[in-house]
Amino acid sequence: MTAQAAAVESEPLDLVADRLLLLDPDLEDLFESVDEILATALARRRTTTAAPVPIPPAPDPSGRSGPWVAPVAHGRAPEPPRPSQRGPPAPGSSRRPNR
Repeated sequence: MTAQAAAVESEPLDLVADRLLLLDPDLEDLFESVDEILATALARRRTTTAAPVPIPPAPDPSGRSGPWVAPVAHGRAPEPPRPSQRGPPAPGSSRRPNR
């Protein structure tokens, strides 16, 4: 079997609709109402050509604004690192290790 999909022949939509109407005559009313709804929606969409109105950003609750204001962290401060996570002293440091 090849990777290409086999072409599927389909009947025109008119033939399918005719066959469905033979099976259930009530579908004709359904098709008409769906066509009416879609036509109304399409007409409404074509008449709505107003440009979108930009929405301004919400004001900053702290009263500060502008791109130069750094964000403020709220809540608890992060815990300091454990002493075992520190690196060795810098060369030439005046601190001497405890003996």
